[in-house]
Amino acid sequence: MLLGSKRSRNPSVEAYRIALMLGITMLHVVGNAQLGYDWLANMLHPCVTAFAFVSGWFGCKCRVGKFVRLYAVAIFCAAVMTTVLMHSQYVATQFGTTWVSQFLRMFRNYWFLHAYAAMMLVAPLIDAAVDLDYSRENEKIVRGRIVPILFLSFVWSFFATFHFVESWMPRTSGLGAYTSLTLIGAYAAARYCRWSGCLDRLPNSKSVMIFAVCVCLAAFKLGRYNSPVALFMAAITFKWARKLKIREGSLVCWCSASMFSIYLLQVNDFMFPFIKDIALKISSVLPNGIVVIVAVTTVIFILSLLVDVARRTFVSIVVCVIKQVVPCKFTNPLLLRSVK
Repeated sequence: MLLGSKRSRNPSVEAYRIALMLGITMLHVVGNAQLGYDWLANMLHPCVTAFAFVSGWFGCKCRVGKFVRLYAVAIFCAAVMTTVLMHSQYVATQFGTTWVSQFLRMFRNYWFLHAYAAMMLVAPLIDAAVDLDYSRENEKIVRGRIVPILFLSFVWSFFATFHFVESWMPRTSGLGAYTSLTLIGAYAAARYCRWSGCLDRLPNSKSVMIFAVCVCLAAFKLGRYNSPVALFMAAITFKWARKLKIREGSLVCWCSASMFSIYLLQVNDFMFPFIKDIALKISSVLPNGIVVIVAVTTVIFILSLLVDVARRTFVSIVVCVIKQVVPCKFTNPLLLRSVK
């Protein structure tokens, strides 16, 4: 029986997604502000893996409409940031001086977007692998289907990134942290955890111990996106997040709809040097590096949220206008289905 193919807005999970995006934003700030604190960046890497874990827990339906919405948002974000870039001091002329050349470079560099799309394509195969009633016999069958994916994603791929290991490992393209394989592995792990119930059965005392060990390992550069440490941290923090009690219809669900856009708006040739400049200005006022990182993270997060709120408002207005002009039924803001 396929579990979690459709996901309703769960305020606790949406708050978790907001926390993950704040962590990813802070990761980008630490990586570009040049203030040190590499240990903090190392511990924030699992936030990326956790996003795919959440998708795997609830399931991803591979539908054309979802791909259209996903890439429509990406095109909007790339267009906005390209326009800002072309009117800034950060434009890199070696990649071309035209708006189109800068746009294509920016859109092409959205590695998480394209990796997530690849994960969506593979999702039906993983869903089929766990589409069995739970029993001890079936658990062995499903484990035999999922473990090879996890081994390739979080063992082979992870250790292939170490210089002292890659010299004797076979050359294989497509392995590494910045690939769809990482997200596919996290998706498969989440599907198995939900199907088997192993995450819910894990005692809180053991989960705290595992998380503490993983945090220590992550601080020493063992928490990359495709590491077992990142996967364990993603699973355990998600387990805890589901226990949060947040009121239905809160502001959390409204804000969480912009999380993917916030990521797209901050991963580009304008935002990275902008983060460095704003960090230098704030550090002249606030001497503490951690406070500076938190302040810059807050500024970047809020600015990106406001840009996407403008996009969502514009789409809502267009939808309302079209609904008044064209007698049609909307399945989503981008795809129309005529009323029979």
